[in-house]
Formats: sequence, structure tokens, C-alpha cells
Amino acid sequence: WEHDDADDDAAKGANNNGNTVPSNTKVKKELRYRHECLRTGMRKELDAILSREGAQSSNVTVVACHACQHLTDETLQIASEYGVNVAVLPCCQKDHDGWWKRLAKSMGISIGTLMDIIAAGKMLGWETGHTAGVRYQVKMKLMKESISLQNRMILCKAITRDENGVVGGGG
Repeated sequence: WEHDDADDDAAKGANNNGNTVPSNTKVKKELRYRHECLRTGMRKELDAILSREGAQSSNVTVVACHACQHLTDETLQIASEYGVNVAVLPCCQKDHDGWWKRLAKSMGISIGTLMDIIAAGKMLGWETGHTAGVRYQVKMKLMKESISLQNRMILCKAITRDENGVVGGGG
């Protein structure tokens, strides 16, 4: 993502408790692994992170590597409920009724590519992130197959809405 002054302003702004965070406040970066059900574990982790003094959802990114189709969907859904950034490297995409597979074949693309495009599109939905006060800027990136056999990454950056639902505030 490109750096802009709005990111700096957000970093200096109010935390989730409405307290002002000084611009020189250092936030400890952490990478933690949890071995439990995604539906409960991710919510518990996000609750713990966002309850800390000075924590802002805009400074949190959830990363899911080699997330099977249902895990990709659940990761994106939970992240959007909390208004945090999210990056997923999907794998094992499935089409249980066969309709999407036929469409992908007729379009000359793989079912994995089509299912990833659909997942990215869900994050662009009108109501996605609405309850958390955000919308998502979504990008798909390709990478070397030596990094990921599916070689695709879905990147979703949370963009703040104002009280009228306008993205980025103002209007």
C-alpha cells in the first residue's frame, strides 16, 4: 500500500477507547500462532489485540497462508467484522455444485483463479466492513509458484468510513 498522510493522522489519532495516542508512541509488533478453531481463536486474538491501550484496527493485519476455500472465506469475514487489514494466500478452492467450475472452464481460467476473484469481490461488497466502520480496498497479487503453488494473494486494506458511510471521511 502506498503511504499517505492519512495513515500518519490515523496513527496519531484516537484509539478504540477514545483516548488520544501520542505520535511518538511505539506499538510493539508481534507475530503469534494459535492452534485452535479459526472461528473462536481469531476472534479471541482480535479482541485481545484491540482491547490494548493505543490499539487501532487500522494497525492490525491478519495473514492466512495456504488457507483452504472455507478458511479463506472465514478469515476474510471475521477480519471484516473487526475492520482490520487482511491478506490471504488461498489454496484448495472448491466448487461444490460444479456451476463455477463450468464457468471457469468456459472462460479459460482455473477454478482456483475464479474462486479467488469471487472471494476478493466479497470484500468489495457494499456492506462488507460496514459494522466496523470500514470499507475495503482490495488487490490481488501474483507471486512466484515457488512461494505458493496457487501463486495468488488477496490483499484487503481497511479504509475508514465517516458517520455518513463515506469512505475516507469528508465527501
